[in-house]
Amino acid sequence: MVGRSNRSYVPGIPCRRSRCGRCQLGISDRARPTDPIHDSGGRYARSIHRRVPRRLRVGQAPAVPIETLIGLPRASRPSRQGSRAMTRRLVALSVALVVVTCGCAPTIEGNPRAAEDAPATTSAQPGATWIASVLPDITELSQVFNTSADDIDPLVGDASDLRDTLIGSAVTDDQCISAIAPLERRTFDRAPVNDVAYATLPDATFGAVALPSAPRARYLFDSLVEQWRACDGHAVVRESGKHSHVEAIGSVDAKPDFVSAVVVMTTESTGMRTQTARGLGVAENCIIDVELRTPISALAVALTQLMMAKVPALQ
Repeated sequence: MVGRSNRSYVPGIPCRRSRCGRCQLGISDRARPTDPIHDSGGRYARSIHRRVPRRLRVGQAPAVPIETLIGLPRASRPSRQGSRAMTRRLVALSVALVVVTCGCAPTIEGNPRAAEDAPATTSAQPGATWIASVLPDITELSQVFNTSADDIDPLVGDASDLRDTLIGSAVTDDQCISAIAPLERRTFDRAPVNDVAYATLPDATFGAVALPSAPRARYLFDSLVEQWRACDGHAVVRESGKHSHVEAIGSVDAKPDFVSAVVVMTTESTGMRTQTARGLGVAENCIIDVELRTPISALAVALTQLMMAKVPALQ
C-alpha cells in the first residue's frame, strides 16, 4: 500500500490513477511504494502538473532529466566557485588555442609558400650582373691603354664560362698556367666561383671572378701569387697539335693586393715573339685578372687597380 490509498499496489502493473495517467511521465508504470507521486492525496501530483510544460503532458519524452522535473535528487552539481574556476580554465584554454593557431601560420624561414609571399629583398650583389660593372667601359680603358677596340661586350656567367684556351694543349708546368693565361678554367677549377665577367679584345683580356667571401678570395690570391713567384724566370712549353709555343715568365712584382709580370711568348715554327703584361689583384671577394698586349707591366697594374677600386662600391 502507498500512503493512504484505498487501492493496493501490485508490482509490474501500470498505475491506473487518473492523476498519474494525465501526466504520462513514463515513470509510474514501475512505481515503487516510496515514490512520492503516488501519495494518496495527490497533492504532489497536482504541484507537478502545474510545473510541467504543456508539451510534456502529451506523452513526449522530456528534454531534461526527469529528476529535475519532479524534484528528485540528482548527482551532485559543481558549486558556484567550482563553476567559476571551470569557466576561467575554459577561457584560458581558448586563448591558448588562439595563440597556437596563430603560431602555426606559415613563416618565412621554413615555409616555401611564405617565402614566396614575403616581399623580395635585394642584396648588395643582385645575381651575376653586378660583376659586369667591375669591368671598365671603352672610355675608361682608353684612358689607361690605347686599344684598337671600339666597344666592350663582356661575357657574364659562372665558373663554367671561364676561358679554356688551353684545351687540347700539353703544358710542361701546370702551376704556371695562371701566369701565362688569364681567367683560365684550370686556374679556378678548385675555387668556389660564384660569378664571372670578362671581355676579350684583340689587344686586351680582362675580367673579374667573384668568390663567396673576401677570405676565400684572399686565400686564392695568395696562392696564385706564390705560383707566380715560383714561375718567375721559367719557360713553359705549350704544345697544341703541330704548333709549339714557349712562354717565358719574368719581372714578377708582388704587392699586398696585386702582382704583375711580363710574359714573352715565342712561336717555335716562325720565331715570332709576343710580349704581354699581366696583372692580378684582389678586392673584397673578387679576383681581378688582366692581360694587355704590351711589354709595359705598369699599364696592366693601372687597369688592375682601376677595376679593384670599383669592387667596394658594389658590395
